[in-house]
Amino acid sequence: MEFSTKDHCTIADALDDLARGDWRAFENKLWIGFGDRWQHVRTMLAQHQHIQLRGKWKDEPSLTEKGQVLLRRLQSRPQSAAS
Repeated sequence: MEFSTKDHCTIADALDDLARGDWRAFENKLWIGFGDRWQHVRTMLAQHQHIQLRGKWKDEPSLTEKGQVLLRRLQSRPQSAAS
């Protein structure tokens, strides 16, 4: 799956929420940004070990160290084409 600059900004915004511990806002931003593909994006982030699914039903994402690195990389990218 290829991501546009706007997609990268959406992922960065979502990961930023997750870094603050707000996993519901993380999922909401993915849903708003990617529509029906949001769960696929979340699954990809988990497969690449950027997030870890926790909780009794493995449905609460948390940011991993690798995810923090990705977030910093995405936040340092130019965002002029994202609008």
